[in-house]
Amino acid sequence: MILQFGIEFKEAYELLVSAWAGAFAKQPGMLGLSRDWFNWCTTKLSAQNLTLLEEIRRMEQAIPVALALNSPNPTAVGFIKWVNSLSGSDAYEIIYSFDPNAQRKTPQVLRKLCQTLGRGLGMWYDQYFHRIAPKITAALETSAAQAHALLESFDERPQDLIKELTQSLVWEALAVTDITMIPQAHLSPWPVYLIGGDHGVVFYPVAGILPQEDKSAEVERLLKALADPSRMNLLRLIGSDVARFTDLVEKSGLAKSTVHHHLVALRHAGLLWLHVGDDTAARFSVRWEAVRSLSSQLEGVLLGK
Repeated sequence: MILQFGIEFKEAYELLVSAWAGAFAKQPGMLGLSRDWFNWCTTKLSAQNLTLLEEIRRMEQAIPVALALNSPNPTAVGFIKWVNSLSGSDAYEIIYSFDPNAQRKTPQVLRKLCQTLGRGLGMWYDQYFHRIAPKITAALETSAAQAHALLESFDERPQDLIKELTQSLVWEALAVTDITMIPQAHLSPWPVYLIGGDHGVVFYPVAGILPQEDKSAEVERLLKALADPSRMNLLRLIGSDVARFTDLVEKSGLAKSTVHHHLVALRHAGLLWLHVGDDTAARFSVRWEAVRSLSSQLEGVLLGK
């Protein structure tokens, strides 16, 4: 049961999220940003710096998220300086207070990870983030305020606001009592969520702040997803129910990795809800809104609307 529900934004959050996005420089089709954005990353960043971003993306998420939540300075520069100065023992206390169930690393290892995080974010700030920070910070602060204004309407069922803001997640984690919603612009259309103990953190996507791929790309992705017989079969297997990943593997006869690949494509096309529960089992249902809107979306692209 959700007892506390907050919506907040600080510059340090978007610094981290944008660094995650930069790590997708060689996989531009995974995000909704314009191709020019990814071209900039691959041409302006050295192989060493791209590797540094990849190290941050592959870091256990509880580490950078817990640190960002607890940073005493909300600015990007302040967060970088604080992470660089953090002792391993202080990092240990912060991270495992946030997520007591995470696999524990020694303070010495955490100190090295903080140094990697600080070095990578510092590079990313100098190369990219400082140029867009004022504009994007103002836009995301406005987005957070707009979302906060909706809270009263969802007072009895705040989990429905998670669904509304993410257009991707159905929140069913009953053991989570504290939710923090954070707007982000770089990973659209994907939300990023993390559960640490009884605290859930959701970075929800806000489109239109950064240059995005055009509308035709969205429709093409949706049509491509529906054109694959295996993906159509998975949608039929889900039908009007909520289906577990393991059941879809069993019923489809496909390998786990293949089913996972297809489900990612279907989610990317906006055709599936991901149900977040207290366990780690992945569950999915069809986003019928996307199915029903396909005709009008296609018409809009063909007519240049």
